[in-house]
Amino acid sequence: MVQTKNSTEMFYPAKRSLIFFWLLIFTPQVCLNSQVLNSMVSTISSGNKILTADTLQKAVILGNLNLVKILLKDGVNPNNVDISGWTPLDYAKKRNRSDIENVLLASGARTFPKSIGDMIDGPHIRRIDSVTFEVYFLKNDSKINKSTLIRNTYPVSNLPMTINNILIEPEDIDLNRKTGLITSSYQNKSKIFIVGDIHGEFSRVFSLLKDNRIIDKNGKWKWGKGQIVFVGDIFDRGSKVTETLWFIFSLEKQAAKAGGKVHLLLGNHEPMIFNNDLRYITDEYYSLCENLGLNYSGLFDKQSVLGNWLRQKPVMVQINGFVFLHAGISPELIEMSLKADSINKMVRDYFNNTEDKKNTTTRQFILGNKGVLWYRGLVADTSRKDVIEEKELNKALAFYNAKSFIIGHTEVDSISSFFNKKVIDVNIPRRNDEIKEQGLLIKKDYMWVSYTVNKKKKI
Repeated sequence: MVQTKNSTEMFYPAKRSLIFFWLLIFTPQVCLNSQVLNSMVSTISSGNKILTADTLQKAVILGNLNLVKILLKDGVNPNNVDISGWTPLDYAKKRNRSDIENVLLASGARTFPKSIGDMIDGPHIRRIDSVTFEVYFLKNDSKINKSTLIRNTYPVSNLPMTINNILIEPEDIDLNRKTGLITSSYQNKSKIFIVGDIHGEFSRVFSLLKDNRIIDKNGKWKWGKGQIVFVGDIFDRGSKVTETLWFIFSLEKQAAKAGGKVHLLLGNHEPMIFNNDLRYITDEYYSLCENLGLNYSGLFDKQSVLGNWLRQKPVMVQINGFVFLHAGISPELIEMSLKADSINKMVRDYFNNTEDKKNTTTRQFILGNKGVLWYRGLVADTSRKDVIEEKELNKALAFYNAKSFIIGHTEVDSISSFFNKKVIDVNIPRRNDEIKEQGLLIKKDYMWVSYTVNKKKKI
């Protein structure tokens, strides 16, 4: 505890703020990082103010609504800008704290244009009406410190057309067309290649597929009738999300023409973006959208080509007896006796606003902490308390008539097997350049960690 010569009279703007800070320090309901706390409170013994220019920002980062209210009531300016050019409202929006956001807005909070590096994001393509669609790019020029929206409209009758080397066909713009049932099971496929969570690291994944001769140097499919599975989480963390999505979008079409198949599964970060949860997008993506008065989530809404395409994707697929999904199968989910077809249909219906209300509770569980996008219990990490018991895992494998579960979500430094190859985790941290790029190759019942076409390690 810091000792002072006088009482709280030396503090600005009111005694109540100081009292609240002392309570905040010693109240167990809020755990403060000491560095954050020290930056919020200047040295009391020197007589400095307890509030710094970015105190309100740090209160928002801590997620403490009561502290935000008290600071605002004590007269803290809701539009103070920190060293990054961010106001408290920026942090509330970025951290998906709508409760704090609403309080700040009621106090006159706003955001300001931000200085960022050179950027161009796109194309983003969306249907305007029955006869027109638009194509737009988001751009920032750091030399003149200006963000611009480059937008063009086209008649649907112009399709098919190539936009930024991406073939857009009439069915891609037909957002109301019936897509039919999701096929969840495939048999007798000669080879499968699996890629873990990408998180916007486009260059690494492109190189991985090229080095394994799945694509050529121009990114074109050359794997014949092979199957490739992306286990979800294309969004967030990295800076090349849009490029990655269009790459998979195009690869899917090329593979189909060659008799192969691209399976893109949804991870937990796709629904986060659908639901405007922007906590993990890069600050640059957020800032560019704010500068242009756009919402990042809106770039991928149901009226956009990419947003609609993603909302048709499954969360679970089975190929040659291997079950692929983003996170895992919990014992509680197994007790619900839901086959992959049912799980995929309920999720797709929900994301396309066609959900049968009788399925709402079940769907909420599927997408919840113990559902297929979040459950981490299949990774036998000794530091975890929620690791599945092997008898429960065997029960899950038996229910799906599966050999193994192939998952992502939980990071491992190298593709790893658990429970004697009953679980394979393919999610390496791609933002870490020290981790070798790698995928999982399956041929018949044999599995390899594959770095290049000539460099593999048997699992």
